Amino acid sequence: MFMNGSEYYKDFHLWTVGDGVTSMVCTSISIVEQDLISNSQQIGIHLSTDFFLPFELISIILLVSLIGATTVARQ
Repeated sequence: MFMNGSEYYKDFHLWTVGDGVTSMVCTSISIVEQDLISNSQQIGIHLSTDFFLPFELISIILLVSLIGATTVARQ
């Protein structure tokens, strides 16, 4: 197995390349996730400031329709 020094070094180089590729992939994934998080925060801020009134109106309409569906179902 590790009796010959050249066999050890061949395996070592393969592991080094694999570790390098894995670290590059993990680093790029973390960078992409950070960009997505900031975009989702920006979308949330935009929706809660610019579209606050339409969301409230839709919630009232949905509440009225839920109450209406409940009364119709009871009859």
